[in-house]
Amino acid sequence: MIQAPSFGAVLIAGGALGAWWGTRHAPVRAVAAGAGGLREQLGLVAGNRAFRTLLTTFVVQALATGAMLAGVDYVARQVLRDPGAGSVLFVCFVGPAIVCTPVWERVSRALGKKGGYAASSLVLALGAALLIAARSLPAVGVYLAVAVVGIGYAGAQLFPLAMLPDVAAADAARTGENRVGVFTGVWTAGETLGMALGPFVYGLVLAAGGYVSSTDSAAVQSDAAVWAVTLGFSAVPAVLVLLFGIHPATAVGTDLLYAAITKSGGSFVHARRGSVDWRIVGLLAAGSVPASILTLLLVARFAPDGLGGATKLISAALGVALLLTAASLVFRRHLQAFALTHFPVEPNPRRTAI
Repeated sequence: MIQAPSFGAVLIAGGALGAWWGTRHAPVRAVAAGAGGLREQLGLVAGNRAFRTLLTTFVVQALATGAMLAGVDYVARQVLRDPGAGSVLFVCFVGPAIVCTPVWERVSRALGKKGGYAASSLVLALGAALLIAARSLPAVGVYLAVAVVGIGYAGAQLFPLAMLPDVAAADAARTGENRVGVFTGVWTAGETLGMALGPFVYGLVLAAGGYVSSTDSAAVQSDAAVWAVTLGFSAVPAVLVLLFGIHPATAVGTDLLYAAITKSGGSFVHARRGSVDWRIVGLLAAGSVPASILTLLLVARFAPDGLGGATKLISAALGVALLLTAASLVFRRHLQAFALTHFPVEPNPRRTAI
């Protein structure tokens, strides 16, 4: 039987040989080493806006990925009720990431590295958002949603690593000094920090939901705790990826288009079955449609640079909306009890509001 250290040594040696083989014909040019000590070099690298933006996005997405990986076993045991499902979830995450890497390379040829990065981040966030419904989805549905996350993760790893040499090369061309070692060192430290903070953030979500830890997973968890397990695995990573990996207007526009297509079909089916409460639909439309138009007019009138400068406003509104959605899911039972206490209405199981 092959021991783990021997297997690791083979992987490291194979990776080193592969890196040499793949870059053996790459052009080489002499660039002067950066002047000054490490502290000065770090200060200059931190002052590089392109590198700072790319690193921040990558570190936050590493944090999101770390949170999801930390939650795999919890989701398998508390949501899917199958301890063995953790291995399946991991395979569903890693498998598509390996297979789809060449696909993202083709996407980069059409959209460029930056466009491909935005697209892969959107796919990653979409898969994570789908997992919010993990408690009501069959196991196969959860596996498929995790596979979508894996597809997005492949691009979210590929494109930043492909853009990092471009940032270092642009800096060398501008300054005439070689700081690639400092760039890669800071990058590695940032990635490690993000992956390490992921489990910490997931633990905070579990604590907020009242999760009861145990050595054998025999402790009975409350509904809020199970929701914390689910949301730490889904909503939290989705928020982090959306806010730091995708232009807010792109995220909102894509979500609206997707919702318009999917909900139109659902509305048609419910309408034919007579399960739509049209009175509630009218009340919702009476408030939301004028409010949407009024918001656009106010933003165009008063926001800096009009609609084009509303990025910060969209980011803040999107973050608040996602956090409120997550909170409403965690405290769903309390909200339902409050509604039944103060507004006692006999529910109609055949009615819904689209």
